[in-house]
Amino acid sequence: HRDINFLNLPWTMSLIFQFAKSLLSEKIRSRFKTHSSLESLQRSVNPSILPAEYGGTKSIKECVKSWKIELEQNRSSLLELDQLKIDNSPVGEQLALVRKKSRHDSGSGSQVLGMMGNMRKHELQVEQ
Repeated sequence: HRDINFLNLPWTMSLIFQFAKSLLSEKIRSRFKTHSSLESLQRSVNPSILPAEYGGTKSIKECVKSWKIELEQNRSSLLELDQLKIDNSPVGEQLALVRKKSRHDSGSGSQVLGMMGNMRKHELQVEQ
């Protein structure tokens, strides 16, 4: 569920995609995979979950039905994601850590939801 696979990207999209990937962390970059053939895709993805049109065993209709069932089974967890909020209250020494801008920082770096830094350093809580 973590990999994202692309099959037969047009060459212009492939160039754009390679550039965009270069802006991502190695961890995220490694999750994106491009394939120029069904054989390459099947080496990366278990064919049992692929539609028959891509060398798998299920029809696209069966794949969509399976995906809908999985989404319904996880519906409450998915809807809870809408209730997440960021707790900005002081947490020990983390408050003293401030990201210093370098002269090379364009300001568009890792700012998420008005905060600078890595999301691992922020605690998320569900509103009740």
